[in-house]
Amino acid sequence: MSVPPDIPASAESADAGSLRARILGAATTLFAERGYDGTSIRAVVETVGCTKPALYYYFASKEALYLSAVQAPLEEFDDLVRTSADGTGPFADRLEALLEGALVRARRQPDAVKLLLSLPHRPMHKVLSSGDNPLATLYQRQMQLLTGLITGAQSKGQIRTDIVAEDLASAIAALTHHYIFVLTVKGQPPPAGAARRIVDLLLHGAAP
Repeated sequence: MSVPPDIPASAESADAGSLRARILGAATTLFAERGYDGTSIRAVVETVGCTKPALYYYFASKEALYLSAVQAPLEEFDDLVRTSADGTGPFADRLEALLEGALVRARRQPDAVKLLLSLPHRPMHKVLSSGDNPLATLYQRQMQLLTGLITGAQSKGQIRTDIVAEDLASAIAALTHHYIFVLTVKGQPPPAGAARRIVDLLLHGAAP
C-alpha cells in the first residue's frame, strides 16, 4: 500500500492514520454544520490543510467521506451495546453503563452526534436509509443487540417476561435520544445521575 501524497515515504503509519482522522473530523464538523450539499471537498481539505489527492487516498468520493462520518459514531455505539449485551452483571447496571457511555460520547463528540440527528432532514437520508446500505444494517444490528440484552435479562428473571423486548428496546433508544438531543443541540449537559434515572423510569415506571 503506497503512502498518501501528504505523507513522506519514511513516515510511520501512525502519521497517516492521524491525517485520515483529521480529514474525517473536519468533514464531520462541516457536514454537521452545512449538510451534505453545503459541504465541498475543497472546504474539507482547506480546513485540514492537506491536498485533494491525500483526501481521495482515504475516501474515494464525497459520498464515501459522508458515509464514513456517519458510520463512525454508529459503530462506537454498536460497541457500547455489544459490551452491555455480552456482560454478566445485573441488567440494571449494564443498562445504566450503556446509557452513561452514550451520554459521555455525546459530550465528547457533539459534531458527530449532531450529524446523526440531522440525517432524517438531509438530502442524503434516502441514500442512508436504503435497505442495502451498511448504515441501515448497522442500526438494525444495534436494535437486535438491545433486544438480545433485554431477552437475556428476561430469561434470568431480572425483568418482566410479559414485556415485548422490541418495545423496551425502542423506549431505551427514544429516551437516550432525547437526552442526547438536548445535550448536543441545546448545549445543556444531562443532569447528574441521568442514566440512573432513565433506568429507574424504564424498569419501575411512574406508578407509586
